[in-house]
Amino acid sequence: MTDRCIFCEDKFEDESIKRYDYWDLQLFRDDQYYIGRTVAVFKSRHIVDVTELESEEREELFNTVIPELQESLDSLFEPDLYNYTSIGNDCRHLHFHIIPRYKKSKTFNGKQFEDEQWDETYAQDYQPVLLDEKDREDLIARIKSNMPD
Repeated sequence: MTDRCIFCEDKFEDESIKRYDYWDLQLFRDDQYYIGRTVAVFKSRHIVDVTELESEEREELFNTVIPELQESLDSLFEPDLYNYTSIGNDCRHLHFHIIPRYKKSKTFNGKQFEDEQWDETYAQDYQPVLLDEKDREDLIARIKSNMPD
Protein backbone atom coordinates (compact mmCIF):
# COMPACT_ATOMS: atom_id res chain seq x y z
CA MET A 1 0.00 0.00 0.00
CA THR A 2 1.24 3.49 -0.81
CA ASP A 3 0.94 6.45 1.53
CA ARG A 4 -2.63 7.68 1.94
CA CYS A 5 -4.38 5.76 -0.85
CA ILE A 6 -8.09 6.55 -0.52
CA PHE A 7 -9.06 3.23 -2.10
CA CYS A 8 -6.73 1.12 0.03
CA GLU A 9 -8.10 2.91 3.09
CA ASP A 10 -11.65 2.10 1.90
CA LYS A 11 -12.70 5.75 2.18
CA PHE A 12 -15.79 5.14 0.01
CA GLU A 13 -17.19 2.04 1.72
CA ASP A 14 -20.59 3.76 2.08
CA GLU A 15 -20.72 4.22 -1.71
CA SER A 16 -20.41 0.47 -2.31
CA ILE A 17 -23.03 -1.13 -4.53
CA LYS A 18 -21.58 -4.63 -4.56
CA ARG A 19 -18.33 -6.21 -3.42
CA TYR A 20 -16.79 -8.97 -5.48
CA ASP A 21 -13.74 -11.14 -4.86
CA TYR A 22 -11.34 -8.62 -6.43
CA TRP A 23 -13.43 -5.52 -7.14
CA ASP A 24 -15.71 -3.13 -5.29
CA LEU A 25 -18.40 -1.49 -7.39
CA GLN A 26 -19.12 1.98 -6.02
CA LEU A 27 -21.39 4.87 -6.88
CA PHE A 28 -19.36 7.78 -8.21
CA ARG A 29 -19.68 10.27 -5.34
CA ASP A 30 -22.72 12.47 -4.86
CA ASP A 31 -22.20 14.54 -8.00
CA GLN A 32 -23.91 12.58 -10.74
CA TYR A 33 -23.98 14.16 -14.17
CA TYR A 34 -24.38 10.84 -15.92
CA ILE A 35 -26.95 9.11 -13.72
CA GLY A 36 -25.62 5.71 -12.71
CA ARG A 37 -21.94 6.60 -13.09
CA THR A 38 -19.96 4.11 -11.06
CA VAL A 39 -16.40 3.16 -10.28
CA ALA A 40 -15.05 -0.39 -10.14
CA VAL A 41 -12.18 -0.27 -7.65
CA PHE A 42 -9.57 -3.03 -7.55
CA LYS A 43 -9.43 -4.15 -3.90
CA SER A 44 -7.04 -7.12 -3.66
CA ARG A 45 -3.88 -5.05 -3.40
CA HIS A 46 -2.51 -1.67 -4.35
CA ILE A 47 -1.72 -1.60 -8.07
CA VAL A 48 -1.77 1.20 -10.61
CA ASP A 49 -1.94 -0.30 -14.08
CA VAL A 50 -4.32 -2.76 -15.71
CA THR A 51 -1.32 -4.77 -16.95
CA GLU A 52 -0.62 -5.75 -13.32
CA LEU A 53 -3.87 -7.74 -13.07
CA GLU A 54 -3.90 -11.51 -12.99
CA SER A 55 -6.18 -13.22 -15.51
CA GLU A 56 -8.89 -14.09 -12.94
CA GLU A 57 -8.93 -10.46 -11.74
CA ARG A 58 -9.43 -9.18 -15.31
CA GLU A 59 -12.04 -11.83 -16.00
CA GLU A 60 -14.07 -10.85 -12.94
CA LEU A 61 -14.15 -7.22 -14.06
CA PHE A 62 -15.02 -7.85 -17.69
CA ASN A 63 -17.12 -11.01 -17.37
CA THR A 64 -19.00 -10.32 -14.15
CA VAL A 65 -18.76 -6.78 -12.68
CA ILE A 66 -19.38 -4.76 -15.83
CA PRO A 67 -22.08 -7.05 -17.31
CA GLU A 68 -23.99 -7.15 -14.00
CA LEU A 69 -23.84 -3.38 -13.69
CA GLN A 70 -24.92 -2.87 -17.29
CA GLU A 71 -27.87 -5.21 -16.83
CA SER A 72 -29.00 -3.19 -13.81
CA LEU A 73 -28.52 0.23 -15.41
CA ASP A 74 -30.13 -0.93 -18.66
CA SER A 75 -33.27 -1.88 -16.75
CA LEU A 76 -33.29 1.31 -14.63
CA PHE A 77 -32.26 4.08 -17.03
CA GLU A 78 -31.85 2.57 -20.53
CA PRO A 79 -28.49 4.15 -21.40
CA ASP A 80 -27.67 4.44 -25.09
CA LEU A 81 -24.02 3.45 -24.61
CA TYR A 82 -21.28 3.21 -22.00
CA ASN A 83 -17.92 4.95 -21.74
CA TYR A 84 -15.07 3.48 -19.70
CA THR A 85 -11.99 5.20 -18.39
CA SER A 86 -9.09 4.39 -16.13
CA ILE A 87 -6.99 7.52 -15.93
CA GLY A 88 -5.36 7.41 -12.49
CA ASN A 89 -4.19 11.03 -12.46
CA ASP A 90 -5.82 12.01 -9.18
CA CYS A 91 -5.67 8.64 -7.44
CA ARG A 92 -2.92 6.24 -8.39
CA HIS A 93 -4.84 3.08 -7.61
CA LEU A 94 -6.40 0.95 -10.33
CA HIS A 95 -10.06 1.80 -10.81
CA PHE A 96 -12.41 2.02 -13.81
CA HIS A 97 -15.09 4.63 -14.30
CA ILE A 98 -18.18 3.17 -15.93
CA ILE A 99 -20.15 6.01 -17.44
CA PRO A 100 -23.61 5.47 -18.94
CA ARG A 101 -24.43 7.94 -21.73
CA TYR A 102 -27.88 9.15 -22.73
CA LYS A 103 -29.33 10.72 -25.88
CA LYS A 104 -32.35 11.93 -23.92
CA SER A 105 -32.60 13.44 -20.47
CA LYS A 106 -33.32 11.18 -17.51
CA THR A 107 -35.11 11.89 -14.25
CA PHE A 108 -34.28 10.32 -10.91
CA ASN A 109 -36.09 11.28 -7.69
CA GLY A 110 -37.31 14.47 -9.34
CA LYS A 111 -33.83 15.55 -10.49
CA GLN A 112 -33.15 16.06 -14.19
CA PHE A 113 -29.99 14.64 -15.80
CA GLU A 114 -29.07 15.97 -19.23
CA ASP A 115 -26.12 14.61 -21.24
CA GLU A 116 -25.31 17.93 -22.91
CA GLN A 117 -22.27 16.52 -24.67
CA TRP A 118 -23.94 13.47 -26.20
CA ASP A 119 -21.94 12.30 -29.24
CA GLU A 120 -18.76 13.77 -27.76
CA THR A 121 -16.19 12.57 -25.25
CA TYR A 122 -17.72 12.54 -21.80
CA ALA A 123 -17.39 15.83 -19.93
CA GLN A 124 -14.91 16.46 -17.16
CA ASP A 125 -16.06 20.05 -16.61
CA TYR A 126 -19.79 19.47 -16.28
CA GLN A 127 -22.23 21.02 -13.84
CA PRO A 128 -23.05 18.00 -11.70
CA VAL A 129 -26.45 17.21 -10.24
CA LEU A 130 -25.82 16.84 -6.53
CA LEU A 131 -27.54 13.98 -4.77
CA ASP A 132 -28.36 14.37 -1.11
CA GLU A 133 -27.75 11.45 1.23
CA LYS A 134 -31.23 9.98 0.72
CA ASP A 135 -30.99 10.20 -3.09
CA ARG A 136 -27.52 8.63 -3.03
CA GLU A 137 -28.68 5.79 -0.80
CA ASP A 138 -31.76 5.30 -2.99
CA LEU A 139 -29.68 5.17 -6.17
CA ILE A 140 -27.28 2.63 -4.65
CA ALA A 141 -30.23 0.52 -3.46
CA ARG A 142 -31.95 0.62 -6.85
CA ILE A 143 -28.83 -0.36 -8.77
CA LYS A 144 -28.08 -3.11 -6.23
CA SER A 145 -31.63 -4.49 -6.34
CA ASN A 146 -31.34 -5.04 -10.10
CA MET A 147 -28.10 -7.03 -9.78
CA PRO A 148 -27.74 -10.75 -9.05
CA ASP A 149 -26.81 -11.71 -5.47
